[in-house]
Amino acid sequence: MVDPKEGGMRFWEEIVPAFVYKDNVPYFELIVPTVDMVRYSFLMETLLDVDKSVLFSGVTGVGKTAIVNQTLDRVVETKGAVPILINFSAQSTSMATQMYIESKLEKKRKTRFGAPVGKRLVCFIDDVNMPAREEYGAQPPVELMRQFLDFKGFYDRKKLFWKEIEDTTLVAACAPPGGGRNEVTPRFFRHFNMLSLPPPSDNCMRHIFSSIVEGFLLAGNFSPEFRGLQKAMVESTVEVFQRIQHELLPTPAKSHYTFNLRDVSRVFEGVLMITATNCSEKMTMVRLWVHENMRVFHDRLINSADRTYFTSMLHEMLA
Repeated sequence: MVDPKEGGMRFWEEIVPAFVYKDNVPYFELIVPTVDMVRYSFLMETLLDVDKSVLFSGVTGVGKTAIVNQTLDRVVETKGAVPILINFSAQSTSMATQMYIESKLEKKRKTRFGAPVGKRLVCFIDDVNMPAREEYGAQPPVELMRQFLDFKGFYDRKKLFWKEIEDTTLVAACAPPGGGRNEVTPRFFRHFNMLSLPPPSDNCMRHIFSSIVEGFLLAGNFSPEFRGLQKAMVESTVEVFQRIQHELLPTPAKSHYTFNLRDVSRVFEGVLMITATNCSEKMTMVRLWVHENMRVFHDRLINSADRTYFTSMLHEMLA
């Protein structure tokens, strides 16, 4: 990336901030900085600076929402932006979406609305391709936002006049179609600068969960002998995830056999619920790790062959 202070170039790895574990922060709010997170945050912030809409795409669990929220927090703090957060679902309507956005706008003139003086609105729409299609194939909430991007405004539905909207930039995130998500018209997506997030690599997953487990063991005052389990737990969990993802593939009878990074996160979420007073021996931690893998992965398997395969894999990891 370009270093504005030195006028030169730096590797992304050099500017990744260090992770600090905070035991008072909920597990799923812990954010471990990675190279991808720093890279995409920089691109999003740069595009917002020049009023360009951004779309993040990628499979479930790659961290799209986390990257956007973290960047928005920084933009709000440093540049005085005002965030509007909307989460689309299959039941989202254009009327509810318009009313919510208008409730955040400030009236400038009779027909002109926008952000408070000296600020900028950033509207983030998560799961933008979730709204259900109507009879003729359109998605009303999406068409409303397309109208905004095309003409920078909405119609007032009661007094029937055009409302111009200023100083507002749109950010969106979506996963590929399927599982309740729909294809979205190219007439909407053409307005965005699209950033595709790849699934995290094995090394990236090891870095994320090693940082969290290490911070947890230190903050929880666990004895030093437990720190030797950190690498083994993380390595084994990542291997379990990779093997079950590639060897237990979804079929029409097993359509729910879809595993992603959130499943790995749930394993460690359960492990991190224990305290040092309830875990005086290493074997207790090992049993807990096995239990969480059984809860997250094994309980989703539907036949004895798959369950036997999974338990054999865990025995192999423990050997």
